[in-house]
Amino acid sequence: MNVSRESVMSALVAKLQGAAFAAPVNGKTSFVSISRRLKLWADVPKSLRPAMFITNIASNSLSERSVAGEDDAECRSLHLYRRQRHERGPAISLNVIMDAIEARCARAMDNNRQTLAAWSPIAASTARS
Repeated sequence: MNVSRESVMSALVAKLQGAAFAAPVNGKTSFVSISRRLKLWADVPKSLRPAMFITNIASNSLSERSVAGEDDAECRSLHLYRRQRHERGPAISLNVIMDAIEARCARAMDNNRQTLAAWSPIAASTARS
């Protein structure tokens, strides 16, 4: 079954919009801003943080064929912006954000096939304070 890139991106954005932080980040328990249009860190007001921007970085057809046919890999980059206040240690609030994203994107299985959001911490490439 072929699924459009747009439907995959829309599903990912919808899934990540529900991410809830275990502890407040900048006084918020979820993202204030989520967008598919990347902005520079300096262009995102503090009042709109924590913010997440999701961008498309690559699309590959996997060389191995599965029973259902050829598989595609869609790669996305998450850009996470937050205000760092006086924390007890470096990046505590960033860890809270990453944990919320990871929990939201836990492996979803449908007929022994992953349908959305294989989470890899390495994929979250950019984070600014």
